[in-house]
Amino acid sequence: MKIIATLTGFMILLSFSCCKPDDKSIDCQAELGYVVITYIADTVNPKLITLTLTYEGSYTISVVWRFGDGTPDTVAGKTVTHTYPAAGSYDVEADITLSSPGESSCSGGKGKTIHVL
Repeated sequence: MKIIATLTGFMILLSFSCCKPDDKSIDCQAELGYVVITYIADTVNPKLITLTLTYEGSYTISVVWRFGDGTPDTVAGKTVTHTYPAAGSYDVEADITLSSPGESSCSGGKGKTIHVL
């Protein structure tokens, strides 16, 4: 925001800014739209699930998974495996951090309901 005031031949220019002009920020909501979670069950043990997160954006991504079955385990990585205790539906959550040198980082989540046989 700029305010210009004239005072008897003098010009005063006031400028207010909420951030440094060289700061860049990541539009986390838009970037999470490039994230897809898929899963596949092991052919021998259908309770052993491999979860994969793909990201088609341009930032560095790190992922921590929560498996939705009440276990306290969290595992990092774009591809992980987890053995579920019983058949059923589970709400899996991927906690995602996006970053890039010279830009701020952002965090968000993406979820998927999986079905274990």
